[in-house]
Amino acid sequence: MARVKEVISTLSSLIQHGGLPKVVPETFRAAKFNKSESETKLEEILIGLIEMECGVRQSDSGDVEFVAKHLNRLGYDRDSFYETKESDDAKRRRGESRELLLALAWLLVRTKYVERLFRYITRACRALTTGFPDLSACARIETSLRDRSWFSSSEQIAKKRDVAIVRTAETAGNLLKQAVLMKNRAVNALRATEAQETLFLKLFHKAHLCTSCRLSMTEIHLLRHPDVLKRCSDLIIHCNEILTQIGEWKRGETLFWQWMESVLNQENPDAQKTLKFKNHEHSDDVIASSINPAVWTYSFDTGKGVPIREEIKRIEEALLEKI
Repeated sequence: MARVKEVISTLSSLIQHGGLPKVVPETFRAAKFNKSESETKLEEILIGLIEMECGVRQSDSGDVEFVAKHLNRLGYDRDSFYETKESDDAKRRRGESRELLLALAWLLVRTKYVERLFRYITRACRALTTGFPDLSACARIETSLRDRSWFSSSEQIAKKRDVAIVRTAETAGNLLKQAVLMKNRAVNALRATEAQETLFLKLFHKAHLCTSCRLSMTEIHLLRHPDVLKRCSDLIIHCNEILTQIGEWKRGETLFWQWMESVLNQENPDAQKTLKFKNHEHSDDVIASSINPAVWTYSFDTGKGVPIREEIKRIEEALLEKI
């Protein structure tokens, strides 16, 4: 159980790193046993994930209605989650906290939360260790983790397209003007490229002369800007912590899903009843105690389904008659 608690603690940290409300492992354990104190926190996390996935904001409707509405749209079809019962303040879900925990686990898989976080963090680390990072780049990464915009950018940024400029021309004069304009743009682009290449060679030559060790241009840039270096270092350390926790989660993910199976089993625990046969000197109480009287079997004599308890009794009586 200690290992499972560590895995749940890792998942809780990953949830918080993505901009969702802070949660502790005890909340998951309380939800397993359907305790009401974990309902509010699980609802907040579900609402945050739904807002990130669907691109919507919660309206004036209640938390339960908002979660149920959008989970249904996403394809969550667990009937017991949508069943309701009356309470003092509002309609609440039957088995609220446990059902919310099961819905959260399903939504984490449905949205690929951990995989998206991994892709964004690796891309952020690449941006901080290549090129010429500045304070604005660090601020963008920190803001995206705080306001949850990283979630959509990890998948949808490639889908955005700028509006194309109309390039059709009806007359020869317009075609000529466009050709001249394109030529001027090409000339300006070549001049800008030449200037950047010249600046790069100057900086590279200066760095080569002033440093005795082999440093990259990014390292030289950071050494010349201590404030940027400190900000990038702190952010890279934070990203490295997230990547480490993702690795720990991947190693222990199987344990978490095994624990979730125990949550499902907790919903309908097996209630075995002790059954004892009376008025029969050959009754075996050990065997009888393991038989559930609610189990039915098929009787070949009557051609109907009968409780297994009655069928066993009938067979024993028939054997006694033959003896």
